[in-house]
Amino acid sequence: MMLISGFVLDNFDNSDLRKEFLQNLNESLIFQKAGELYENRENYSVEFIRDDGQKSFIDKVGELLFSQEEPQFYSLFCQFTQEKGSWHSFIRQQPHMKIISLKIVNNNEQIKDMQVKFIENGRMRKRRILIGTSLDFEIGVFSLCTLSIKDKDAWKHCSAPVDGGYHFDMAIRMSENYGHLDITSFTKILKKKKRKHKSDPEFQKLVEELWEKDVDRVDESAITLNWQGKLEKKQVKDISPDPLFSSVDEFIFQKPIYAALLEMYKENNFYQQVCEQEPPMNEQRREKFVKIWGLITDSEVFKLGYDFLRNHGKTDKSFDEFREQMFDFWFGTYSRCEQHENSEPLGSSGFEHVFSGEWKHGTGVEGHHNWLRYYLGEKAGEINYYGYFVHQDNNILGTFQYKWKGFLKRIGGFFFRTSPAFDFTLFTVCSLTHPGNEACHFELLNTKMFVTSFKMKCNNGTCLATSYPGLY
Repeated sequence: MMLISGFVLDNFDNSDLRKEFLQNLNESLIFQKAGELYENRENYSVEFIRDDGQKSFIDKVGELLFSQEEPQFYSLFCQFTQEKGSWHSFIRQQPHMKIISLKIVNNNEQIKDMQVKFIENGRMRKRRILIGTSLDFEIGVFSLCTLSIKDKDAWKHCSAPVDGGYHFDMAIRMSENYGHLDITSFTKILKKKKRKHKSDPEFQKLVEELWEKDVDRVDESAITLNWQGKLEKKQVKDISPDPLFSSVDEFIFQKPIYAALLEMYKENNFYQQVCEQEPPMNEQRREKFVKIWGLITDSEVFKLGYDFLRNHGKTDKSFDEFREQMFDFWFGTYSRCEQHENSEPLGSSGFEHVFSGEWKHGTGVEGHHNWLRYYLGEKAGEINYYGYFVHQDNNILGTFQYKWKGFLKRIGGFFFRTSPAFDFTLFTVCSLTHPGNEACHFELLNTKMFVTSFKMKCNNGTCLATSYPGLY
């Protein structure tokens, strides 16, 4: 017998147990997030097979696992729960095999990738299994990956980054065997290989224009940084006795765009705890953001970004219509909370995440990608700077570690000296033209950089989940 998600399931021929199993899966937060990805598939460059547009994600998963019409899928449930397709099922089979050796191939704090050598039925076998993944995660990833397969006999790889420079990789192949389709899958943790930096020439030209036209950019002499101790990749330690910012010429705060951002911060318009519901965006609440929103979207850099998107077919809206659409995109709310089983408080927005920052119990600081917000917190004694991972001598960008009001930011980073309008415009264009992990490539001050951007479902349809820069 095998305990799965709180109940015992052994006879998967029982239709009631199958329904209960799927219902249990569908109630897990991980599976709900997988369902959101499937429902918002039009926002991604992935085509899903068997996409009739009517059935929900959990219905499609049920077809994959328990289809009577396509028996080749029927054995997939066995693969996950009764054979050796995952560490859950591998444990069941241990009494029937002799373990020869265990070798950790890639050791990540979250997931361990282990190679097992064993003797079964007199034959030596090897298998890679992941230790630490949940069954709902494995089935969710498997289903999303399988539904996106377009070509038989070709391997489909579905990957996601995890901490420490690794990424999770699931490889799936669908092939025909005696008139039936067989699905083979493998999961591994791989060391992330650095992709070649590829700049889009037209986008590169836009970035240079944004930098040139950023009239509110801070002069290099106005900010002095003290990087101090260099941290190792997995290190969590305070090795820097002094703050990151040694000095800032606060005369720049008299500029309208910085004054408006400072005013917004002082009003505490956001709840930092992600499990605390944000107020609805009614007229009264919108008034709180009118000043900073107007200064950002009336800037020349934002207008350059709009022209670029319109000229490249990413929007057909007028400027005023696009500005309104971007307000919904940046301020629409969604949930990052994983503590509430029966409700998901809409405690986050893209603007809050990027320009203000958030806290999540158990994971630490989320977002917080604005230099002015960080500086104010450090000046107030709320931030303890630990040390840096990488930075450039021109002090335009760096990644580092710190604690904000007791919450750890393991790896944080943002542009220094750039204006809110520059950051907002660059992140908007990247999220609409080159979304994804480290997908938006460019150079600034002879330094190769990228922006990572992701979108997600929200109360306004689709919103910005995160956007932040990094160094190649």
